[in-house]
Amino acid sequence: MYNRDSRIMRKLLGKSAPESSVGDIAIASSSATINATYRPSKSQNAVHPVGAPIACLDVSPDRHSVVLGGPHILKTLVSDFLGDNFSFRFKDGVDVRAAITAQKALGSSASLVADQLNIRDVKWNGPSTIFTACAAGRIFAYDIARLGTGGSDPLDYIQIQEDARQVNTLDINPHLQSWLLSGSQVVTETGL
Repeated sequence: MYNRDSRIMRKLLGKSAPESSVGDIAIASSSATINATYRPSKSQNAVHPVGAPIACLDVSPDRHSVVLGGPHILKTLVSDFLGDNFSFRFKDGVDVRAAITAQKALGSSASLVADQLNIRDVKWNGPSTIFTACAAGRIFAYDIARLGTGGSDPLDYIQIQEDARQVNTLDINPHLQSWLLSGSQVVTETGL
């Protein structure tokens, strides 16, 4: 896996460095060193109790909000940055799961609500749109800005279904932000 003559292996094995080789120069020049002045002086950790297991999360593009997803949670958290000492904490944002379960009381199909709550992955796109990958190949899109207003309007969402396979992961195309990429289970049968 590693060449015994590489710089990393020599350090691990405690051997002295022989004359410089072409491979070592390429490795050394390609690795970027980060100046210590750009690093924070201490760790940037935050804890926020949510009361449910988190299966997936994503950060908003402005890095001030987080969306948490899982079988029993779908909500946003907003970071509260406290100044120059690199400390921050989270406060509750929009509880999308509560809005989804409230639509069940308004007469929505029980199977549709169950599909919306069976979250496999969550992805944040733009300032206020989140996508959730759910079972049975369904992807839902929600506008957090509309949910956060607290009005009495029913939950608005967009449902996408490409096929019946379970969607496991989502991503936004970094080159074309309007494209949503989804990864599902591929089932193939081969005959012997």
